[in-house]
Order: sequence, then structure tokens, then C-alpha cells
Amino acid sequence: MLVITNFRIAFIMKTTMAYRHHDAHSLKQLKRFQKGNYEFHPIEGYNIRELETDLDESTENLSFPFEQVLDIRQEEKRWGTRLRVLAGIDGVGTPKTYNFSVVKGWVKYPLKDPTQFQHVNWTPIIRMVESYKINLS
Repeated sequence: MLVITNFRIAFIMKTTMAYRHHDAHSLKQLKRFQKGNYEFHPIEGYNIRELETDLDESTENLSFPFEQVLDIRQEEKRWGTRLRVLAGIDGVGTPKTYNFSVVKGWVKYPLKDPTQFQHVNWTPIIRMVESYKINLS
């Protein structure tokens, strides 16, 4: 689950949120995408408190503030659109590139793996991160 707040980007792999709650939101988001509405909406009932809990509960969850983002861009591929983020986590070590895409379909056998991706306009998120960084200067 990709979470973007006013100050950070987080990717939650393990959450305390009930599966049914997440599944219902995902289906609503998918229906909006199918209608051509590529806006992201917050999950009802999932706020900063739940995000902080998820980040504290598992080291697999990733979070970095906008000021650690060194480069952010959208890449249009034949198969979908990718958000590419270069970030230096906590100023330690070499910066790492993270790629985010919105999955449209999965194959579940023999291993769970995405097969199709959405074409998403990541520009509003890119502008938000860049404007935050400009305001820091």
C-alpha cells in the first residue's frame, strides 16, 4: 500500500488494517480507474495514527520524508506507468531507487506476481514533493 502524506512517502507491506477494509477501498479505487478517473483517494479510517502504528510494527514497511527524495519522476512504459523515486534514507549509505506502479491484475499460481499495470498520472504527487522541497530552500 503506497501512502503519501503532506511530508512523506511510505510503502506499507504489513498493515494492522483488516483485509476486508483494504479490499473494499482497493475495489473502489479500481472502479474509479476503470471509469478513467485516475485520482488517488485516502482510505477511510486510515490516518496518521494507523500509519505510525504500521511503521512501528514492521521493519519491512518503508518511509522517507520528502527532503530525502533526491529525484522523482514518472516513466511511461508500454505496460503501464511507473513512479521512480531516488531517495537517501536517513543520509546513510548510497541513495536507492524505488519503483512504484499500480497493479491491475495478478496471477496467483505458482507464485503471486503482477501481470498487468495501470497507466496512472503521477504528476500531482511529483509536484507535491517538488513544491515541498522548493519551500524548504
